[in-house]
Amino acid sequence: MRENAAVQSAIATLLLVAVMGAVACKTADPCPQGQTECNGSCVQTASNPDHCGGCGIACSELQVCSLGQCADNCAGGLALCGRQCVDVASDTMNCGGCGRRCAEGAVCEQGRCMGGMPACGDRLAIEVGGTLDLDLQVVEVSGTLTKNGAAVPAGRNRGTLAFVSRRGGQVLMAPFPETGPAMYRGEVIVGTYDVYYQPPLQCFESDPLPCQRALLRSGVVIQQGGTLDLDAKVVRVSGRLTKNGAAVPSVGRERGRLVFALQGGGSRMMPPFGLTGEAQYEGEVFAGTYEVRYEPPAGCGGTGDALPCQQVVLRSGVVIQQGGTLDLDAKVVRVSGRLTKNGAILPSTGRERGWLVFQLQGGGGRRMPPFGPMGEAQYEGEVFAGTYEVRYEPPLGCGGMWDVMPCQVAVLRSGVVIQQGGTLDLDAKVVRVSGRLTKNGAAVPSGRRGRGWLLFNLEGGGGRRMPPFGPTGEARYEGEVFTGKYDVLYQPELDCQPGDSLPCQHHLIRGCLPSG
Repeated sequence: MRENAAVQSAIATLLLVAVMGAVACKTADPCPQGQTECNGSCVQTASNPDHCGGCGIACSELQVCSLGQCADNCAGGLALCGRQCVDVASDTMNCGGCGRRCAEGAVCEQGRCMGGMPACGDRLAIEVGGTLDLDLQVVEVSGTLTKNGAAVPAGRNRGTLAFVSRRGGQVLMAPFPETGPAMYRGEVIVGTYDVYYQPPLQCFESDPLPCQRALLRSGVVIQQGGTLDLDAKVVRVSGRLTKNGAAVPSVGRERGRLVFALQGGGSRMMPPFGLTGEAQYEGEVFAGTYEVRYEPPAGCGGTGDALPCQQVVLRSGVVIQQGGTLDLDAKVVRVSGRLTKNGAILPSTGRERGWLVFQLQGGGGRRMPPFGPMGEAQYEGEVFAGTYEVRYEPPLGCGGMWDVMPCQVAVLRSGVVIQQGGTLDLDAKVVRVSGRLTKNGAAVPSGRRGRGWLLFNLEGGGGRRMPPFGPTGEARYEGEVFTGKYDVLYQPELDCQPGDSLPCQHHLIRGCLPSG
């Protein structure tokens, strides 16, 4: 009997080991059309560099996967997304551009996602009352994270893994211990997952892994418990930033930093450039395709900034698969000019008169110094080269009798291409409108409190709030606005009540409701 028990125990142990040896896929056609199951994941062997043309056929680090073959470059008509050569006109995972994933059930046609969620065959129809018992299939997964095929170095902050379900929700595994193998273990509901590395909330330059969220494996089908080991490919990049081909000037304050934004993942902020010397950077990032942008320091905007107080994309589609040097140059130009009102100098007043904001297409805005209370409304400042929308912004606390411009945001010029320094004068077309509001064709009755006000919302710009209607007399308004197309809305008093002169209700009087 003891021998039989030992044999049964051994068989049970072997069965358990066999079950825990792998994360299993569905048994019958687990992957969408055009994809192949490889080691528990659904992959496109036509473009996946780790399974190029078939499971386990890996391309070298310097090669891409094009039409199921390892190559130095993509075949004609295909775009490089990471190390995958895809047709952005029809690829639902990269529709119209790298990383632009279509919703479930949609198709990619000529670079646009068409359609949406298909009719759901799994929706529950409830017509009569009764008992509904439901069961969650839960399994335990475990494994080890490595860094470039080796153990993750010991450290205080080694992060964790996030299992993001394709059906919604995520499971955060317990943080990796400070020493020893970076092992994880936890329960998940059966389904398809994208697995991410999740850095700790407070991470530092000296941590064992980059302070950056990164996708490690996508489309992992988990149907039963097992082991899922993951490897994080990490590379070290360094370089310097120049300004118009020359060293970034030394100043008495911070000079900003570079941010590496991973396609389909998180951003890696490099250490700030110091106050003096060359603007150099160095740090680890996860391998992948990046957008590299410059971010200015907090509190910038003064006269002593080395670079414009503005966010800008310096390089897109940067494929980083191995360590090396990446030098970047920021093209900066100086623009100046003046703002006029209906062709004339802005009147002087006892307060600031607003300022101009240069909004870079695909980047950040550069706010020019405020116009002073007197003299010509002149501006001057540096911006990154690019295409801009220029808008006027009023000063804080505007809306009183001292205003010389409408208390309103307005776009003055769009599509302004700035590639070299020069003068850009702008004129604001302003008109005065006035009138009265009536109720059913008659004067609005007087009341014990204010009777609200009108809001003129400029198409593509800001809103101009007219002075409130008083509690008595005709409900009249008057004020300046920028020329353009407007939606006119009635706004009740904040403390309005039933029984007031007008309904306690926001209402669009003229124009169109916002889309969406």
